Amino acid sequence: VGFSVVRVQAFDTDDGPNAEISYELISRLGERPPFAIDRKSGWIRTTRELDREENHLYNLQVGGRQGGEPLVQ
Repeated sequence: VGFSVVRVQAFDTDDGPNAEISYELISRLGERPPFAIDRKSGWIRTTRELDREENHLYNLQVGGRQGGEPLVQ
C-alpha cells in the first residue's frame, strides 16, 4: 500500500495558470481500482494490496485538466 507505480505527465505551452495541469483517474461506474493519483504530480500509487491471483492486469485511464478547463482523456 502506498507504492509508486508510474508517473504520468502532460505538457502545455501556455503560461501562468493555464499551464498548470491536474490529473485524475477515470473509472467506470462502480469500479474502484486499487490505485490513486496525485492530482498535481501525476504519480499513481497503490491504495490497497495487489493480488496477482485476483487480478493480473489493470487498465488505467488518466484524464488531465489545464487551469480549470474541461477534462481531456
